[in-house]
Amino acid sequence: MEVVLEPVVSELFEGLFKILGSNEVRDFARQLVGGVDSKIKKLENKLQMVENLLRNAEDRQLMDKRVKVWLDNLQHWAYDAEDLLDEFAYKALRHKLKAEHQACSSKGFSSLPASFPSPFFAIYMGSKIKEINS
Repeated sequence: MEVVLEPVVSELFEGLFKILGSNEVRDFARQLVGGVDSKIKKLENKLQMVENLLRNAEDRQLMDKRVKVWLDNLQHWAYDAEDLLDEFAYKALRHKLKAEHQACSSKGFSSLPASFPSPFFAIYMGSKIKEINS
């Protein structure tokens, strides 16, 4: 039985890189304490490596069952990364909308800072990204 990996890999990684490239995610990551921004950049580099490995190993999976298992594990890792990045993108967009709403509703108080992301979220997200990276 032949396993076709190409469309799944293409769509999965296209979605991951789209999330990573969004302005909301980049801006939000820069605001978080604990080096979340650098951890996300490291994750992006790993995702690029894994995408290349999956594409290059695709043909070899038909001849070597160990490669197939390895590819399956890499794909599961990529799905875990996708779940994490989806959550991060959701929080980033939510934070942006909340800040915009605050800015609109407090026009008379323009000196008030926009809401800051929770340090607990930064710690949580930083540890999850570190886990995925390792």
